Amino acid sequence: MAKKVLVVDPIHERGITLLKKEVKIVMAKGTSLEALSEQVDDINGIIVRDTKLPKDIIKKANKLKVIGAHGSGVDNIDLTFV
Repeated sequence: MAKKVLVVDPIHERGITLLKKEVKIVMAKGTSLEALSEQVDDINGIIVRDTKLPKDIIKKANKLKVIGAHGSGVDNIDLTFV
C-alpha cells in the first residue's frame, strides 16, 4: 500500500507532481482542527505551511512518520509533543 501524505496548505504544483511519484497525496478538506482530525487516521506524512498543527492532531495520526513544513520556521507545529 502506498504511503499517504496529507497536504494541508497549498504548495507549488511541481511539488505535488514530485510527491505523487512516491506517495499518495491527500488534499486537506480544510484547516480547522475538526477537518484535520477527520483526515489523519491513516496518514503517514503531513505537509503544512501556515496552519497550526497541535499535539492533538499529531497524536491522533497514529501512522504518522514525518511532518514537513513548507517555508521557513516551525512555530505552527507543536514540537513539545514530537
